[in-house]
Amino acid sequence: MEQRALPVAERLLSLRPVSWSEEEVRTGTAGLGWEWVATERGVSLSTGHPAGDARLTRVESYNVDYTDGEEVLGLHQPLEVVEGGTREHVEAFRRAFGELREGYGHPGVMGAYDTLASHFSGSPSWGAPFARWRDGELSLELRAALTGPVLTLLPSGPLESWYRRSYENCDGRMSGFLAIALEPLPFGDLSGMTMPGVNRHEDWKEYARLLSASLGTMAAEMTALGLERSFGLHGRVPGAGGPWVFGFDIGETMRLALYAAAGEGEVDLEDLEPEERGWIRATAPEDLEYEIAFHTEPTPYDEVNGTRLAMMVMEMAEDLGIPFPSDLSLTDWADRVQGGDGRPEYHLYHHGLGVIGNP
Repeated sequence: MEQRALPVAERLLSLRPVSWSEEEVRTGTAGLGWEWVATERGVSLSTGHPAGDARLTRVESYNVDYTDGEEVLGLHQPLEVVEGGTREHVEAFRRAFGELREGYGHPGVMGAYDTLASHFSGSPSWGAPFARWRDGELSLELRAALTGPVLTLLPSGPLESWYRRSYENCDGRMSGFLAIALEPLPFGDLSGMTMPGVNRHEDWKEYARLLSASLGTMAAEMTALGLERSFGLHGRVPGAGGPWVFGFDIGETMRLALYAAAGEGEVDLEDLEPEERGWIRATAPEDLEYEIAFHTEPTPYDEVNGTRLAMMVMEMAEDLGIPFPSDLSLTDWADRVQGGDGRPEYHLYHHGLGVIGNP
C-alpha cells in the first residue's frame, strides 16, 4: 500500500486545537468530514484512510495528573498496516519520516520511548522510535505502533509532563533515548522544554536489565530515524584511571568493541579470556589503528540480541574491576549527534545506557 504521510499531517495541523476540549476537537474534525464514533475502546474517527480509522485519546483518571485543563490528549491516524517483522516496520517508518522531513524540515525532537512504558499504548517490541515537530503548545509526532507508523496531533504539555515525571520517578528503570535540536528550526519551538537528566546506576544486575532492553532495540530505532552512531565509554578501571573501555557502532548493523586500554589496570585483559566470552580478536588494520583489541560480530539491526550483548558488557566491566555502572561515562562529544543530509546537531540523552558525558 502506498504511503502518503504529508496529506494526513496537513489535515491534522489544519485543526489547531487551542483548549483541547472534546467539543472543540469534535467540531474541528466534523469540519474535515470525519465521523465521530463511540466504541468499546473509546472514540474513533472515520477518516477514510486505507490504514484504518483515526483514534482519539481522552483524559482519564490514570493520566489526568499530566494535564492542565485538556480533555483530549491526541488524535492518532495510522499511516500504514505493516505485514512482516522488524525490517518491514523500520522501512515503513523511514518512508513516512522521509516524507514528513521533506515537508516540514528536520524535527526538533526525536528519540525512542521505553517499549514497556510509553505515553501511548501499544509500543512494538522491536523498538519505539518517534520524531516530533513541536510548535510550542502543539506537536505533530510520528511514532511506531504495533501495526505500523502512526501520525499524532497532540498538545505538547501533557506529553512532556508525562515524560519528565516518568523519567524522574523511575529510578533509572526506563530505557530509550532523547535527541533535542541545538539550533532553531523552521518548524519548531523548543523554548520552555525541560527534560530530565540521565539516571546513573549503582547495581550491575539492575543495570544489565536496562542495558539489555536498550541494546536490543537501539539499532533498529536509530535506523528508522536515519541515524548512525559511533562512540565509546570510559570506565574507571583500578590502576588505569578512566581509559576507553567499550565502543559502540550502531546503525544498520551493531557492533561492540573492547579497547586494549581496558587491560592497562590491575587486571590483564588476556587473563579474562575475552574469546571464551564471545569476543572476537581484532585483526583489521582500522581496528588496530584505533587500539581495539576485541569486538563482537557485526549484527543486522533486526537480529540484535540485546541480552547477550548486555551480559558481555556487564561481565567484562565487573571483572575488570569497574566498581559501579555509574563509573562508565561517554567519550568526548558522544552526547552529540549529527544526522547527516543537512540535519542539525542534536543533544542526545542516553536514558537506556544510563551514561553521561565524560566529567
